[in-house]
Amino acid sequence: MALTGVVAVASSVGAVLLLRRGAQDWTGLGLAAFALLAAAGFLDATVSRLEMDGDSLHVVSLFRRRRYVRSAIVKVQWEGGSGVGLRLSDGSWVELPDLGRNIQGLAHTLRAWLKSHDDGAQGAA
Repeated sequence: MALTGVVAVASSVGAVLLLRRGAQDWTGLGLAAFALLAAAGFLDATVSRLEMDGDSLHVVSLFRRRRYVRSAIVKVQWEGGSGVGLRLSDGSWVELPDLGRNIQGLAHTLRAWLKSHDDGAQGAA
């Protein structure tokens, strides 16, 4: 996330310097467009989050919001070098976004969240 912010600032400075110098060529306009994209990426990374409530997991980002019902999540998987994946009851896999935090800890948290639901369902029976 920090790298995206640095790229956004550096691209903005470069675009301003080139456009103020009167260089209205593709380089200045390209840097300006890249600065806008980097700023949008930085804002998206800042706003993105995972929310767990009693019966569902919400994946929230700047441009969309997805909801996964807890009963539809079969397995949480994490491997070094990749993100956290959810296996759903229909057999499909969903990769959760990397939020720039400890992804192994996220996998453990999600497993505990699923297990607490399973334990509660068994205790009620």
